[in-house]
Amino acid sequence: MNGVDGLARAVRRVANSHKGMGQAQRGIIQGDKVCIGNRAYPFTAAVECHTETGSAVWVQLTKTGRAVIVGA
Repeated sequence: MNGVDGLARAVRRVANSHKGMGQAQRGIIQGDKVCIGNRAYPFTAAVECHTETGSAVWVQLTKTGRAVIVGA
């Protein structure tokens, strides 16, 4: 993420391609993916947080299959 511009792009991407409102899910970061249940998704952070392996995060999934971190 590149500062405010990166945040704006991430929020815009979620707003344009989100499956539905209020569907944040809990996931665990494993390397460069977020694991939710038995599935793994590439992620983008919309908030500043630790993105180290093993960190628990709240994500919203986009139609494109990307997880956007919205909380930690």
